[in-house]
Amino acid sequence: MAEDHEVTLSTTEVSGRGDVKTMDIKRTYTPPLDGTVDELKRFDVWIATRVAEILVKNFHGYAWYVMADSKQGIVCFSIPDLMGPTLKWVIRLGEYADLQPALIYRSGGELLERMGLRRGPMDIAEYEAAKHKMHTFDFSDVKQ
Repeated sequence: MAEDHEVTLSTTEVSGRGDVKTMDIKRTYTPPLDGTVDELKRFDVWIATRVAEILVKNFHGYAWYVMADSKQGIVCFSIPDLMGPTLKWVIRLGEYADLQPALIYRSGGELLERMGLRRGPMDIAEYEAAKHKMHTFDFSDVKQ
């Protein structure tokens, strides 16, 4: 399987204790437009995969999209089905000494709450309600 920047993980099976048994992983790669070699490609894939694993473990049931681009100094994630193709939660790596799992957990939980969803596994009724009020989500106070 080719290595790439963008990682989408979603749970396909969850045990009674809430442990993730399997995950579907979809990877895509967009090479630099100028044709140069991306020397940080493997590192970015590693970061994106680790972030996605934290999100899926703590908030399973959602199809998370995660992208890491260390040249630009960012990691971002979203739930495209609820946020559309362009809205992303962005973490600027330069603002943190270390990208800790607690930061990913806090950010993922805040993202869910902003969409009217509880922190934790996906509740299908809440998810469907959120899909019907997507146009009301407000992320204007999140610093850019």
